[in-house]
Amino acid sequence: MERLSIPGDIPGNPGHVGTQLDSAVDAKALLAGLSFGFEEEYLLLDASGQVAELPFEALIGTDGPSGLWSPEAHIGMLEHSSPVFHNAREQALHLRRCRDFLTLRLDRLQLQLFVGGAHPTLDWREMAIRDCYRASVDELQELLRQLFTFGMHCHIGSCPEPWLSRLFNALRPFLAPLIALCANSRMYAGRDTGLASYRCAALGQLPRGGTPPEVVSFESELEAISRLLSAGLIHKPTCIWTDARLHPVYRTIEIRVMDMQPAPMLASSVATLCALLATELLRGLLDGEQQLSLADWQLRENRWQAVRHGMAARFFWQGEMLDARRLWQQWLLKLAPLFSEQRLEAEFACLAAYIESD
Repeated sequence: MERLSIPGDIPGNPGHVGTQLDSAVDAKALLAGLSFGFEEEYLLLDASGQVAELPFEALIGTDGPSGLWSPEAHIGMLEHSSPVFHNAREQALHLRRCRDFLTLRLDRLQLQLFVGGAHPTLDWREMAIRDCYRASVDELQELLRQLFTFGMHCHIGSCPEPWLSRLFNALRPFLAPLIALCANSRMYAGRDTGLASYRCAALGQLPRGGTPPEVVSFESELEAISRLLSAGLIHKPTCIWTDARLHPVYRTIEIRVMDMQPAPMLASSVATLCALLATELLRGLLDGEQQLSLADWQLRENRWQAVRHGMAARFFWQGEMLDARRLWQQWLLKLAPLFSEQRLEAEFACLAAYIESD
């Protein structure tokens, strides 16, 4: 069986490959060395509000923000993959610069930028798929064609084993609360779905999707992917669409549940939250603190509650039922010192106000 090989650092891609540490872990160095990155998915519209062909060279040119810019599956969709950042502040500033750049450039081209988890009125049945995604369409059929939705993915990298897998498992209970916090796709294809995040409901229908199982190690994940490839069941290593995954190429933890946020400040604050939450959880792991552990059925139920109710959801949490708003209030206070250390007071205030709002 051919084994999946992993390259070294890939410039311009979010996060980057970690290296194996000696058994004597320098906790301070490990925490300081974490890297971060994000991906955002946008939709380009013409002046009448219809999907626009992507004028890629005219749009990005040579003066666009650094990172990778690429078309997505549906015509009119654009994705930005950030470069690697070594602190959360750099990441937040870059995200807002990207939004400003796109808004100004599209204005010159007489185009509009749609940002949200799903377009409220455009019908996916009328959207064309790019030829380069035909292999994915052949596999997923209507499940892919109907995924006319837009998300933000956050990456945490430069974390060696066994801490990478341990951090991934520690993050699993927070995926449902992140869905709730970012739910922004109730309206879809001209109808009210009744779901706070229709995007996450649709993603949950994909094979190898939904709540991720607990992982043993990065190598065990590669082994599973290699078996899927060798059996001809997937056509590339990234055909794993769980709510979070160990990225097989970048060797990052990729959190995939966030609906796109229209407000640039809120979007950058969510990316900051993911980075600092991972930092705090890793600190706890290194200090030997007990991590929250939920049964798989509880994780699945929490996911559904988040998809259905958003910030009105209630979760299984540390032996009790805890509402999403209270959960994030508690964790924001716990993360406050990290926000302060990295001069991210504005992002903290943005999240605090958003969590308090109806």
